[in-house]
Amino acid sequence: KEWDDIVAVNLTGVFRCCRRLGSPMIERKRGAIINISSIAGHVGVKRQVPYCATKGGVELLTRALASDWAEHGIRVNAIAYGFVETDLTRAVLTHPHIGPRYLARIPMGRFGQLSDVAGAAVFLASPAASYVTGHSLVVDGGWTAS
Repeated sequence: KEWDDIVAVNLTGVFRCCRRLGSPMIERKRGAIINISSIAGHVGVKRQVPYCATKGGVELLTRALASDWAEHGIRVNAIAYGFVETDLTRAVLTHPHIGPRYLARIPMGRFGQLSDVAGAAVFLASPAASYVTGHSLVVDGGWTAS
């Protein structure tokens, strides 16, 4: 059940949103889609098999759609973020054992902020990224670099 629920939201949901948004973009011959992925789509995270599998699926869904829809003027990219402070992650990131362990793996020495992810989205949606498609912009403070 957990597997099915995570796949339904994280992968099937992204596919359905892309399909729904892509149709009018194809008619207009322009558009930009930004899928939300995770570093878990690039590296395995212990005890997170369904989550990692779905985020890896989002990564390849993004690349495949970018290939299919480029001829229609549609760019499809993803943002793969790392550990970002939100209401949902606060308990884990402030946990006395887990938080410091995660923080020690981040070369920049801090957890991400929502503004870090928003800045990446602004870039990918802007004309500055007009030649960027099929890319996953990793916003993780260097976690996947080390």
